[in-house]
This record gives sequence, C-alpha cells and structure tokens, in this order.
Amino acid sequence: MRVTVQLPPVLRHTADGARTVAAEGATIAAAIADLAARNPALALHFHDEAGRIRRNIVFLHAGEAVRAGDAASKAVKDGDEIVVTNALAGG
Repeated sequence: MRVTVQLPPVLRHTADGARTVAAEGATIAAAIADLAARNPALALHFHDEAGRIRRNIVFLHAGEAVRAGDAASKAVKDGDEIVVTNALAGG
C-alpha cells in the first residue's frame, strides 16, 4: 500500500522541508519502517536502539490515535494518510 506520511514540523528538515512524504506498507509500522529505511535521519527519530517505534510517538490515522505499540497491527489502505505526532503527558 502506498500511503502519505505527514511529518511534524520538527522532523521536516530530515525530508528537505517536505510536509508530507510517501511510504509503502500494509500497516503503520511497515510504512514507518519503509520511510526510515530510505531516510536514515528519520530512522533515528522513529526507532529506539532495539528497532522498536519510540513510545512517545502517536500516529493519527482514519480519525483515531494509534500508539506506537499498536502500529504493527493497524492496517492501512492505498492512499491513506498517517500523521506523526508526539504523545503529550501532563502532570
């Protein structure tokens, strides 16, 4: 599946300033892995030392928030958009 990934402003410098980038994958995790494989600078931001998606990342997809731990099981369709954002914590 070909999807569009919208990057947060803080990561756009890794994609030559682009707001959105294309990725391939059947799940959110697969699309992020594809994007990271083609852009090592993004890989450092998306994945921890063990290769897992960082826990502070939340994806917005089809009107719902998807946490990093659920990204591997969240299927995407051709043409979908995935928005990358950070989880917010309060106190």
